[in-house]
Amino acid sequence: MVNAMIDQEDWHQIGLNEEVSLTKEFKEFRFEFTASETVAKGTVFVKELTLSAKRPS
Repeated sequence: MVNAMIDQEDWHQIGLNEEVSLTKEFKEFRFEFTASETVAKGTVFVKELTLSAKRPS
């Protein structure tokens, strides 16, 4: 999961929330989005990358 959030409380997401599938092969990911519900002075963080693995059945 990749998402973008504001850097102030309530830390809400601002328009980027994408799920990615990872493999053993290199793959470049690019996402374009328009930020919404932003604040007058702040920094946009794009930092969450959650990796999860599923055991083969």
